[in-house]
Amino acid sequence: MFTIVTGNGRGPRAAGKDGIVIHGAFRGISFAALLASPVMALAQVVVELPAPGSPPWHEQPIPRVSRPSVYARQVFDRSAGVLATAECGASALGLRLGDVGLRQQLILEWEWRVDVAPNAEQERAKSGDDFAARVFVVFDSDRYVDPADRMRRWFIHQVTGESPPSHAISYVWSSRSEAGATWPNPFVASTRMVSLGSSALGAWVTRQVDVYADHARLFGAAPDAPPVGLAIMTDADNTCSRAVAAYRLFRFRDRLTSS
Repeated sequence: MFTIVTGNGRGPRAAGKDGIVIHGAFRGISFAALLASPVMALAQVVVELPAPGSPPWHEQPIPRVSRPSVYARQVFDRSAGVLATAECGASALGLRLGDVGLRQQLILEWEWRVDVAPNAEQERAKSGDDFAARVFVVFDSDRYVDPADRMRRWFIHQVTGESPPSHAISYVWSSRSEAGATWPNPFVASTRMVSLGSSALGAWVTRQVDVYADHARLFGAAPDAPPVGLAIMTDADNTCSRAVAAYRLFRFRDRLTSS
């Protein structure tokens, strides 16, 4: 399901029982032993995630939104990904990270392409909270739960048996806010928005974010546990307009050795 690349990524490679691929000088070492080894401090670690739209990515409906976005699996220049289209609607694709064995101190990388941007003039208000492309990094820690949100979390747990995540960072493609601008989500106070700026329509761009540094900047401290999930979303429900974007090539990279 997940691919782990260590070392310089060159040379022989060996596949483990769970589809883990170990490259270069670390060939022949078990993954468990590799994580526990002191040499990991000197290695580059890359966790390549499943292509968005493929299992175990799963659709996540948005409460009180009747028309979901459409996520169609496609191959873009030999890289699998998903094309997302929203027509006066919204929904997300989520990926649980609980079984990835992620280390802390990580960079998140991906590529996205925006073809059509929603007609959102006031994107920081509820009426304009639509974005052609969003990537959420989701955490779960009671330390960061807004007191006003505790009752909602308790109720959801009572009804579904599951506890919703406590807080998230939402990285967005934005033509209205300069890259680096941040603001609280107008619907969910425990989600912080981060603008990555815009790009030419129809062009693929690579994005790289330092999740832990951004968490410290937005929530006042580094997270006390790795993220529990990712989500992507293309939405146009609040403006009842149209948005189209594509996503591919998600991976985590160790922050201390990131190039």
